[in-house]
Amino acid sequence: MYLSQHKSIVQLKLGSALIVALSIVLIARFMYLQIWDHDDLFSQAENNRTILLPITPTRGKILDRHGETLATNQIYFQIVLHPHKLSKGLKEVLLSLKPLLDLDAEKLYSKLSKKWSYKTPIILKKPLSDEELAKFLSQQYRFPELELSTYTERYYPFKDSASHVLGYVGAISKQEYKHLEAKGKHGNYRGTSAIGKTGIEQYYEEQLHGTTGLQTLEVTASSKITQLVEDNPAVPGVTLRLSLDIKLQQLIEKLLETKKGAVVVLNAQSGEILAMVSKPNYDLNLFNNGIRKTDWEELLHNENKPLLHRALNGVYPPGSTYKPFMALAALELGVRKPEDNLVDPGYFQLGEHIFLDDKPGGHGVVNMYKAIVESCNTYFYKLAFDMTIDRIYNKLYEFGFGQTTGIDLRHEAKGILPSVAWKQNQAQYQSNPQWSLGDTISVGIGQGFNSFSPLQLAVGAAFIANGGYKVTPRLLSSQNLVSGTTLFQPNRTKLPIQTKNLEFITQAMQGVNQTGTARKAFSGSSYFSAGKTGTAQVFSLNQGETYNTKTLSKKLHDHALYIGFAQQNYQQYAISVVVENAGFGAESAAPIARQVFDYLMK
Repeated sequence: MYLSQHKSIVQLKLGSALIVALSIVLIARFMYLQIWDHDDLFSQAENNRTILLPITPTRGKILDRHGETLATNQIYFQIVLHPHKLSKGLKEVLLSLKPLLDLDAEKLYSKLSKKWSYKTPIILKKPLSDEELAKFLSQQYRFPELELSTYTERYYPFKDSASHVLGYVGAISKQEYKHLEAKGKHGNYRGTSAIGKTGIEQYYEEQLHGTTGLQTLEVTASSKITQLVEDNPAVPGVTLRLSLDIKLQQLIEKLLETKKGAVVVLNAQSGEILAMVSKPNYDLNLFNNGIRKTDWEELLHNENKPLLHRALNGVYPPGSTYKPFMALAALELGVRKPEDNLVDPGYFQLGEHIFLDDKPGGHGVVNMYKAIVESCNTYFYKLAFDMTIDRIYNKLYEFGFGQTTGIDLRHEAKGILPSVAWKQNQAQYQSNPQWSLGDTISVGIGQGFNSFSPLQLAVGAAFIANGGYKVTPRLLSSQNLVSGTTLFQPNRTKLPIQTKNLEFITQAMQGVNQTGTARKAFSGSSYFSAGKTGTAQVFSLNQGETYNTKTLSKKLHDHALYIGFAQQNYQQYAISVVVENAGFGAESAAPIARQVFDYLMK
């Protein structure tokens, strides 16, 4: 009996110990769940109790300097499925929609059945045609799980005008989404499928996009919505006002017609861009709702390269438009004085190589003024020889060549300002990396390795015009459209250039328009203007060789160029014009500049 009682006591103690141990475990677990893991569990419970619906913000408009709408949003209709409202099978719903909407029910069901959630609305069809909209509205009562809603897509009223400047929006790529994640901005793109791809749409994406809103909805265990818990509305994107004058932009586009080329017009004092034309261009509305594959292939493989922003990314030999900058560099370095004379026999000889002048028989006795006005090649051959390539490089780099301008657009081309070191670092010249004197001679007249964008040339013309200030070109207007308040101050850097040298170059460029190579284009103008024409070879000829434009392929004809500036009543504008394969700058480029200045001076 004693043993039996002892055994019972032991069992009771063991049972009590087990109960205590289990109680301690339960209490510890309870404390862990209630205290240490509280936040995580609360979050999970909330996620089960609520759903979050992102509210896409309206993208900001883009206006020109006078308030003309360049980019806006157009409303379209779409069909949205709310899975939590389904009272029958998904496949049955899709098959019932076939007579009403142009969709492949079987294919869509196969796609959706792989991955979908009762909490997440699904866009079944967008945009709806007028016919689809009418059919669905007549039968909408049959589909309580479907919602007819609106959404916006980008729309460009001027279609192809200023297309390269404005840019377009498109579907967010995986790489772009990773970039947004890395910057912690992906949350602002919930419910958004588009992002700025090029131009202003890309550069000012953050301002144009706005802030995504968020609705918190309470749901039951069967995913039925019971109430709106919290509503944080979306904040629309900012409306941007550009410095562009769309009427001037369209005028220039019409002047270029079917030609290839670029024109940049800017305020020489502030750097604000009034026109930035690249031809050929393309209709931005092709990208609305996603561009069709056939349209994209046509743009991508078109031999005229309509997607190329020639004003920003196109690089061209500057030809004789380079001569005023060469002359200014020579004056600054003390290599030449304006009155120094040279006898031009019609060529410059370097060893056994002959560099021909543009005028058979030469220009006779030439000083710097005459060399610029009549565009004497021989003068600048000799000047380049005397300056040497390193001094040319150092001074022209100071003027802003061979580097980006800082414009508010991405992917700007630097161009090529050649030097000894530059050639040695180029893979294509590794078989002969040494700089030769012949290379220097060609650089002197804007040929050889020289290659700049129309934007760089326009900025170069501006710093001569405004007294030696290198301006940062800008497309965003300095003034707010509504209040008139200043958004930013022009970014100007004073270059260490002697005023007398700038004044001399200005006088010589004025002579170009009055009595020189551009006199015909500027005949009868009533305002001050100055400029320089240029004709740039597309390919190199052998010594003493000339070509016949009638038998030569059009794409091998010379480019026509013009740079210049005009002013009246304290308004000062600079311009660069490049017309591809159009021949002489005086005949094809200068007349465009004249009509632009006439428009501005009115």
